Amino acid sequence: MTDVQFPSNFKDNIISGRNGLYFPDAEIFRPTWDHAFKAIFLNHRELTLRFVNAFFEFDSPITDLSFLSTEIEPQGHDSKSVRLDVALKLANGTLIDLEMQSSLNAGYLRRSVLYAALLLVTHTKKGASHTKRKSVGKALLRGGEEAAAQPNVISLTLLNDRLPHKDPKKFRHSYQLRDGDDYLDKDCFRIDVIELPKLQQALDTVPPNQRLWMRLFLAQSYAEVTQLAQEEPLFLKVCEVLEMVSKNSKMQDRARMIWEGEFAVRNEKYLLEKERLEEKARFEKERLEEKARFEKERLEEKARFEKERLEEKARFEKERLEEKMRIEKEAEQRIAEALREAQREADQRVAEAQNEADQKAMEADQKAMEADQKAMEADQKAMEADQKAMEADQKVMEAEQRALEADQKVMEAEQRALEADQKAMESQPTFSMAVRALANAGQTPEAIAVLLNLSLERVVEILGAR
Repeated sequence: MTDVQFPSNFKDNIISGRNGLYFPDAEIFRPTWDHAFKAIFLNHRELTLRFVNAFFEFDSPITDLSFLSTEIEPQGHDSKSVRLDVALKLANGTLIDLEMQSSLNAGYLRRSVLYAALLLVTHTKKGASHTKRKSVGKALLRGGEEAAAQPNVISLTLLNDRLPHKDPKKFRHSYQLRDGDDYLDKDCFRIDVIELPKLQQALDTVPPNQRLWMRLFLAQSYAEVTQLAQEEPLFLKVCEVLEMVSKNSKMQDRARMIWEGEFAVRNEKYLLEKERLEEKARFEKERLEEKARFEKERLEEKARFEKERLEEKARFEKERLEEKMRIEKEAEQRIAEALREAQREADQRVAEAQNEADQKAMEADQKAMEADQKAMEADQKAMEADQKAMEADQKVMEAEQRALEADQKVMEAEQRALEADQKAMESQPTFSMAVRALANAGQTPEAIAVLLNLSLERVVEILGAR
């Protein structure tokens, strides 16, 4: 840079160039510098809405809009990228390109056509309808059904210079696809240019809502801008933005490079490209960080879900095991209760059988005693007969014989009673249960036979049948 040869009027050119970017009465950028222009409108929705509604006429006022990326990537391997000043999508679906052009460069109008065409191409979705768009308001911004239609595109350039060969009294020009007065499709593709220098003498002919903006862009001092802010509070935000961007050291350096010589053009391009690459790198970094954050959240959510699933599974398994243990415990209690009930029933039946056997034994003893009594009476009679006469011996012997036979019959009767009792006891099903219950209680077969008055063989037979 040290060997650059500056023209003799370089200082005057610097002053002139500086005043083209700064107001002469304050270290504040003019809004006609494209970077200041972008700072005013980009991401300031209320300002941009007011500007759009002032300079464009639609079926109904625009109530909402969204800001689009100003970077349009190359559409092919041999194409170049494009950077717009301000790109918008209105609530009715129309795409707007706002440009601030400080001077009329060669081929500028053709470049405007390229900008508008690329904006149309990059924001027309696959499968879009090519029929005339209906105005459906905010539904288009939300991606509604009509959002798939091919959008209208309008480019508006505020030119701080004059177009050649134009009517000196006409300051706004609109280029559209038409044949004379026959429009191919009105507003489907439109390039508007406003020549700011012509407005100096024609402000009174401009509608009031546009006149405020024109006064802003035509202001020759920052005092005029602050005066405008007193008339319209909306422009207080414009002042705030201009003051903020004017204090930005990066913007100050960029402005200085512009007015200090032609060589700054290359540096400006370098800075723009550097800024674009830095912005692209920042965006990529943010995208990767967002992707990593999303992946982390997804994995954390997956881990949380898996933890909850395992906890729920463990809880269910615990409840299932507890329920199983409860059922088994209840079953054991029911079995123990059944065994106790069986034991009680067996004990009761054994007691009843023992009582019944004792009763029958007592009855047999009673009968035996009665037989003994009878025998004693017979003996008494025999003795009396002996005493009466010896000749009664035969009769006594016969009486004794009859007593013996009676005893035999009594004994046989008792034997039959015992056998009947034995058979009655054996025929009762409860004896089998009693035998098994006593065996389960730890009684030996011999003890069971004694307790139930059964034969050992019968007890063994019952236990072997289990």
